[in-house]
Amino acid sequence: MLTIFPETDIENSGGYLDFNMHAVNEALVNIVKELKAENDRLKVMNEQIVTRLTKLEAAISVSAMK
Repeated sequence: MLTIFPETDIENSGGYLDFNMHAVNEALVNIVKELKAENDRLKVMNEQIVTRLTKLEAAISVSAMK
């Protein structure tokens, strides 16, 4: 883990490396926050696209009836 995620490895009083789970938890919380923000943004975009599509379909339907 030291080369991939150095924040997780700490040296204890005996000179051995210990695994710091707190650093992993912090990173996971931040990643989840970022993913939630992206998901929320994509939900808004999707709602806008659905609204536009509904309007376009209604316009096409009215035009086809003429």
